[in-house]
Amino acid sequence: MDKTKEMPILFSSRRKVDINRTAVCIARAFTESIYPILQNFGLLDDVHVKKYLGIQTTEEIYKDALSENPEIISKLETTYRFTKVDVWKGIRDTNSPVESPKDEGFIFAPMPGADAFYFSKAIKALVVKDGNIEIDTNILTEESIVKPTDKQKELYAIIADLCDALNEKKYDSINLNAMVAMTKEGFKPSISGIMGDTFISIKK
Repeated sequence: MDKTKEMPILFSSRRKVDINRTAVCIARAFTESIYPILQNFGLLDDVHVKKYLGIQTTEEIYKDALSENPEIISKLETTYRFTKVDVWKGIRDTNSPVESPKDEGFIFAPMPGADAFYFSKAIKALVVKDGNIEIDTNILTEESIVKPTDKQKELYAIIADLCDALNEKKYDSINLNAMVAMTKEGFKPSISGIMGDTFISIKK
């Protein structure tokens, strides 16, 4: 394909702002609500924090604690059973019908920002160092690049061919918006737009 007909890869400054905002919110919420859980479970280190930044719910955190620090989970469960202190509140969804992950039907809480539109892109831009969650601006910029789909590339090439043909013939006063009509059958040339007369019609 002619290189001039290839749709360029574009950078979206608005997307960058949105991804950055999402990343900032996730980092703040993660530090405030997830760090205390990791501390209680004995999992508060850079490796675990980075791992959990990309998960959807707190279930994986609980399973890791159960596997790596079973004695801690056992003590917490004992505390819950005998004192009724709500030690599982941090990992439990508000709609969970039961309070303890040991009980059937327990629903784990969603992670901060898991439902955000740019969650996956924001997570890529977050780096963990010495317990701090920071934003890598280089990754943030890379994730803000808009890459067209194959269909969009194909459409761009078609429009580019049309523009070349129109420029070659040097038509005057071209308004492509008026020259194409959308009908039930699909796109069609607009005679009224081409003729420049909105009241023109086809003679039967």
